[in-house]
Amino acid sequence: MNPANALTLSRLFIALAVFAMLLAFPPGGLLFIPFLLLVLAGITDILDGHVARRLNCVTEFGRVADAFIDRILAIGCFVVFLQWQLVQIWMVLVILIRELVTGGMRNLADARGLRFSANVFGKTKFASQYAACLAVVLYRALMEPVGWMRVAMNVIIYIAVINTFVSGVIYLANYKRLVGHE
Repeated sequence: MNPANALTLSRLFIALAVFAMLLAFPPGGLLFIPFLLLVLAGITDILDGHVARRLNCVTEFGRVADAFIDRILAIGCFVVFLQWQLVQIWMVLVILIRELVTGGMRNLADARGLRFSANVFGKTKFASQYAACLAVVLYRALMEPVGWMRVAMNVIIYIAVINTFVSGVIYLANYKRLVGHE
């Protein structure tokens, strides 16, 4: 296993630890631990691609696993946020459906030998989802204050959901151009 893939896989274990803590810890200071782990997950997400390119060890496994683990992280957090009643079910469904559909499109394209890589819309989509995850966990760690922090958190969540929807529509259009009318 090369160093880039090890970083990618470490993010999966970080995500699982984050989910366990989010479900186990009450609102308050203990939630700063999963918040810091989310920050670490973001660092590994940036580093794995950089390391792969720098060490010339880009692999198909790394490309697929990176996107898959990003999906797990975002969907898992939003499911917890739904339990916390800080997001609505339709928001989780937008994210879940977009991730499943684009993942399926990638699999179909790969099966046909076609390259269906992430584009700028997919990257900004995950960045906005990641920012929403950080905002919600921070909000909960601060004991769910009212006022501007709640409004700011909600704005970040809506940006993430809208960005997710728009990037999904763009991916569908790009996929249709790539593979045709099947």
